[in-house]
Amino acid sequence: MENKKLLLSLPIPVILLNTRLVIGGINQAALKLSGYELNEIIGESINVILPQEEMYIENWHRILLRGEIIENFETYLRTKKRKKNPVLFSASLLREDGNDYFVCICQPIKTYKIIEQKLEEREEKFRNILNALPDIVFKIDPEGNFTYVNHAVKLLSYTPDELIGKHFSKIIHPDDLPNVSRKLILPKMSGQNTGFDHSPKLFDERRGFERKTEDLEIRFVRKKNQSNHEDEMLGTIVAWGEVSSVGYYDDDETEAFQGTVGIIHDVTYARKKEAMLRKMFVAMELSPVAILTMNQVGKVEYT
Repeated sequence: MENKKLLLSLPIPVILLNTRLVIGGINQAALKLSGYELNEIIGESINVILPQEEMYIENWHRILLRGEIIENFETYLRTKKRKKNPVLFSASLLREDGNDYFVCICQPIKTYKIIEQKLEEREEKFRNILNALPDIVFKIDPEGNFTYVNHAVKLLSYTPDELIGKHFSKIIHPDDLPNVSRKLILPKMSGQNTGFDHSPKLFDERRGFERKTEDLEIRFVRKKNQSNHEDEMLGTIVAWGEVSSVGYYDDDETEAFQGTVGIIHDVTYARKKEAMLRKMFVAMELSPVAILTMNQVGKVEYT
């Protein structure tokens, strides 16, 4: 009874049928859609408001009794005034207190399309924001294949379409891959208790937000220019990057692992700058000429 009360309190049109396809419950949203009063519809066959051909009803009946689900079947609901309202019909079998009944949802297609359009608009805005970011944002599936990457991947001379469906190892320097791939690292660490502080940093992270990988610095290989010849492999450009990644999971009770989302920040220029400064300091130390540097107030900072 509790499930029935909950279902009939939903804001979407819900109809409850017994196994003979007789209406045993209907909520306010469904009454409003059909134009009937409660006492006019309870105890009537579903054919009153879903006047489909007999074979459709019989087919639905067989499907539902097998425990299968009907999902978003386009049909129409007939109102009390004989008006046809296009709906998406979904139904499933529910068992409660030893009784079987069918839960039917008749979502108006117009409303569904509006919701779908709004979701698509929000997704488009979100994609535009991600594509405007200077950092590479990526998502990979549990097997390590890219399912999303934003336009910033052009830093590696790729387009998003070129990487979708490809394994993340395609863009990582082969010498760094064994140190950042879960499948290559974890077997070597079997039985070791690393604790949080010494746990490996992974590109294809599975751990949740609190234990995510942060500031993992690895080398990424840019796509080779197609005009290059095979003997020019030494000209391949290598970029450094910092990776922060986290595993993401289903919101339902199963909490199934869905893959990894992450951000790659290009630090190539910073590393080149650091290397140049180191060379300058070495040159200064080896110089036979006395060198000193002072700040703006005349204090010696280096000699």
